[in-house]
Amino acid sequence: MSRDWTRSFFRAPVFDPGASEAVDAAPREVAFQVALRPSLSQVGEAPTLLEAPRFRAVDAFTGAALESEFSRPLDTRLTTDPEFVAGQDKVVE
Repeated sequence: MSRDWTRSFFRAPVFDPGASEAVDAAPREVAFQVALRPSLSQVGEAPTLLEAPRFRAVDAFTGAALESEFSRPLDTRLTTDPEFVAGQDKVVE
């Protein structure tokens, strides 16, 4: 029996980084972890972590919605991560 894990474990995480009163305050950041249990069919590939990552926030002061969406799925090829090492994005046996 095959199960579609991407649909059954979908969750929209909610973060509240807190209010910042100073205009020149450092930007707030949030982080989350994604666990991956690769299959043999993914050996040699950079598996997809998030199919269509989309981020949404509401400015508590103005009430304005802020949104950002990736133009491609997010996979293990995290080249903007300073700790990223080429080749470590692929599943090995």
